[in-house]
Amino acid sequence: MIESEGITEQVTTWRTDVSAKIADKLGIENVMFEAADPPVFGWYVKNFGLEVNLFVDPLPDRAARVPPFRHLGHE
Repeated sequence: MIESEGITEQVTTWRTDVSAKIADKLGIENVMFEAADPPVFGWYVKNFGLEVNLFVDPLPDRAARVPPFRHLGHE
C-alpha cells in the first residue's frame, strides 16, 4: 500500500514520477496506491489502466454526509 502523502497529497506538484518508479520496480499487480481525490483516481486509471489497484478512503466523503448524532442523545 502506497500512501498518497508526498506523492499527490500535501505537495505543490504531484510526484507522479514516484508512482511510476514504484510500479515499474515492483510491478503494477503488486502494489496498491491511495487515491483519495477524484483527480488522483483518474490519473492512476489513465496512466496505469483499469487493472491498477487503488484504495479510496470513504471516510472524508462519509463525514460530510453523516448528520450529527443529536438524535442518539450525543452532542
